[in-house]
Amino acid sequence: MRKNLITLLFTLLFCLLWVADGYAQRPPPKRNDTASQMPSVGSSNPMAGDDDMAGGYTARKVTDKEVLAAVKKGIALKAKEMKTKYKLETLFKAESQVVAGTNYRVCMSIALPRKGGIVETFKVNAVIFKSLENAYKVMLWEQVDSCETVVQ
Repeated sequence: MRKNLITLLFTLLFCLLWVADGYAQRPPPKRNDTASQMPSVGSSNPMAGDDDMAGGYTARKVTDKEVLAAVKKGIALKAKEMKTKYKLETLFKAESQVVAGTNYRVCMSIALPRKGGIVETFKVNAVIFKSLENAYKVMLWEQVDSCETVVQ
């Protein structure tokens, strides 16, 4: 009985090794590798284009009510943080990205009133996050020389 059990175990071991060896010598299955076709995402600039990437930013109209609401809220939050008054002068570019909420990536011209009626204007790249609970947070606010393209 013991001899039969040992023979059976060796036979099973031999079969397992034979199957494993045959599997190891097979060429790997072909697959569609799209990694080489994916756009580069190495930029640390949130305003850099990644339009073709799934989950990336999508162009929005600068007149879109949701975009304008996010921009106005973002400006108000930043003005409060800086203890000043900002006013939207022109919204040049708007994009959105759906995440666990929505990121609004915009380029705009901001007016900053000064004493004596003088108004200083400057351009800003901003990312404003709107959570699922409708809470807003300014994720990026950087002054720039120009906005690349106007989104209609």
